[in-house]
Amino acid sequence: MQKPRGSYRLSQFADRDQELSRLGQQATTFDTIDRPILQQAGLQDGMCVVDIGSGPGAITTRIAGEVMQGFVVAVDRDAQMLGRLRGASDAAGLCNIQPVACELYDLPIADDAVDFVVMRFILQHLHDPAAALREGLRVLRPGGTLCAIDADDRWLTLYPEPSTFRALVDASGARQASTNGNRYIGRKLPVMLAKAGFGGCAVDVRVATTSHFTREVFVNAALSYRLDEAATAYDPALARAELKDWVSDESQPAWGYVAIFGAWGRKPGRR
Repeated sequence: MQKPRGSYRLSQFADRDQELSRLGQQATTFDTIDRPILQQAGLQDGMCVVDIGSGPGAITTRIAGEVMQGFVVAVDRDAQMLGRLRGASDAAGLCNIQPVACELYDLPIADDAVDFVVMRFILQHLHDPAAALREGLRVLRPGGTLCAIDADDRWLTLYPEPSTFRALVDASGARQASTNGNRYIGRKLPVMLAKAGFGGCAVDVRVATTSHFTREVFVNAALSYRLDEAATAYDPALARAELKDWVSDESQPAWGYVAIFGAWGRKPGRR
């Protein structure tokens, strides 16, 4: 039975090209966080990797560059996303990416077939993240690794805090929950992996701050896509104006941070 589609759909955005551009910028912004997490989890050249929920491929192409002697199966259910991925892989001259359109709970991959599974910023959007983790476990070879990377809005902070900020974050979390998502999943990842059957589970929490990126880049990556004109819990126009002021007024000291959780575990058994 097909499961509900979860809390993220490209079709929900009025300007899809803008959202695709934001996803690319987000991947670039957080590359210095994603890369060491994947390396700690054991990503190596020559591996067969599955990137579940690949989207337009910003992370997929980076992974493909790390495993040039192996290959990456990029899984997404959105054909437009995979079309962008093909364009990105062609532009990067990468020949080791295979895009596959399918449901994330039913991968067209044999049991015990791959070395490494990546789930980056996808579990927070899924109706049944535990089922997705079990599917990742199924396709891994014994001893293979699944690495999940996600955020948790309890660790999203701006200071000084705009008057609409907390209502904006809470409202976006409630909207995501109403469409089968969870913006507070980051802290749960290592326990979820263990419950799904993974062993040797570990976690690394890394913080992205405005010390690493400009205020504008940080706000665009972490908050801009949440500004919903239909919101009722806060005033979208005021939220936009306050965020613009927070970003642009360099005469006033300010900072922001968000924690990115990386968790990984291995399928029991030996390779």
